[in-house]
Amino acid sequence: MLRGAYNGDDGRRHFLFGLSDGNLERLRNGQPILIDLGELGGRDGTVLIFTGRTEEKMVDMLRQRGLIGPETRIRDEKGGLRD
Repeated sequence: MLRGAYNGDDGRRHFLFGLSDGNLERLRNGQPILIDLGELGGRDGTVLIFTGRTEEKMVDMLRQRGLIGPETRIRDEKGGLRD
């Protein structure tokens, strides 16, 4: 995977992640990618990249792995908020 960060004209820190075919295959096999933003000069925090057939299945997977709870706020591809 290609990882990088840059300062945009808007003054904000921007992060980029390029996924290889191997990364995509691992994602399809249920192996999420966890990225430490601190390694890229970001604030403390991480990014979790994962995939699923539908948004509902992705939310279910996150819940099953204990990665989200009742206070987690999730937006779908149209910007709508999900429970």
